[in-house]
Amino acid sequence: MTEPAPRRLTDLVLAALLGGLVSAVLAGGGIAWHMAGRDPAAVVGNDASVSATPTLDALDAVRCPRGLSKTVQVRGREDGFSRLDSEPAEVDPAMRQFGGFDDLAAGRPRAQTLRDFDDTGPDGMLIHHFDIPEGTVSGTLVLHARAAGAGAENDFIGLIPQQPYLSPAGAPKLASYTFAMADARANLVTTAQGELLAVPLAGFGPSAREPFPDILSHMASLSAKGKPARLTLEVVDDTAVDVAGLALCVEPDEERGVTFVELSDKPMGAEVSVLACSLDMTQNLCGPTQGDVACDQALPVACYRDGTASKPEGLKESFLNDATFVGGEVRATPPVPGESFQTLEDASRFCADRFGEGWRVLSYQEGGGAVVISRSRIPARTRLWIDIRDQPRARCWDRPERGRILTDTGP
Repeated sequence: MTEPAPRRLTDLVLAALLGGLVSAVLAGGGIAWHMAGRDPAAVVGNDASVSATPTLDALDAVRCPRGLSKTVQVRGREDGFSRLDSEPAEVDPAMRQFGGFDDLAAGRPRAQTLRDFDDTGPDGMLIHHFDIPEGTVSGTLVLHARAAGAGAENDFIGLIPQQPYLSPAGAPKLASYTFAMADARANLVTTAQGELLAVPLAGFGPSAREPFPDILSHMASLSAKGKPARLTLEVVDDTAVDVAGLALCVEPDEERGVTFVELSDKPMGAEVSVLACSLDMTQNLCGPTQGDVACDQALPVACYRDGTASKPEGLKESFLNDATFVGGEVRATPPVPGESFQTLEDASRFCADRFGEGWRVLSYQEGGGAVVISRSRIPARTRLWIDIRDQPRARCWDRPERGRILTDTGP
């Protein structure tokens, strides 16, 4: 599944530059930027000098889908193309096994020469590299660039995986995924020193008949094979670069599932259960987007059966929200690892086998979300596995394939 094309990146960059006026959301790889009742052109126009660090601001503003963590890597220093300090480009040492990259690293006078950050002369190739963590789902490359020669409109941005593959003839070949600079410049903001460009990784397509349709698929394949996923960035060849940054949305290293915990003080008495996500600060909170307990840990499963029990007296006057009361009953199974179940149906079948027909796994949304009050006998501080309908990375069953792009629906 590929990411949708980005919306106007002018709005994206303005979001970063104008700070509190703008919010950014990156959902399933699509980028949406919203300004609070302001016309972006009227606020900034073609002068985005309100920020001294527009690239870093744009990277800060990227938001990942829920359940994913954001990592940012920056190459070069954002100083407005200052030449006061050296900011050398760097060829990945592992790429020097290939003659063309070795020529660049060694400074040999060949068809292309290596361009450093802030180098504004024509005819050079900026080279650097980024590490791609396992489980990367999406990402956005941000460049602060400007034309350094008459041919800049024909330039391109390239991403090359470190690992070669074998061509049909059996020869090692490097895959290259590119994005035309002209397309990147179609959506930009002009700053005091240059242009701010932002391209989603899913927009980088193969430059030739490569083994994968886009760079993210290629990276996922390398991770699945246990190979290091490192990308070489190339900007060719009449475009100068002040700084380059990559914001990535990555799955957690550990598979975790969401839990509820019974309140410590049993405020409604022993006959009433109050299972919650974050009501009891004396206990660990739950994680409704990434899970909170490793799936290989053993906990009871919270099983639930619908019913018509009446609300406890005093509930409406208590600090608890009486709307979270459910008429059914909750019971706890013996502890089992969350990874024992492949699907929600498997987990609910476990409940039915234990307690009888009609029993199923309790849902995070059972009482409206985050709290479930019921007439049940659950001991204080009991932590239990539960299900959550719309956050597949926060449950131990029905988890998406690692690296798969999902639509962010929210809790």
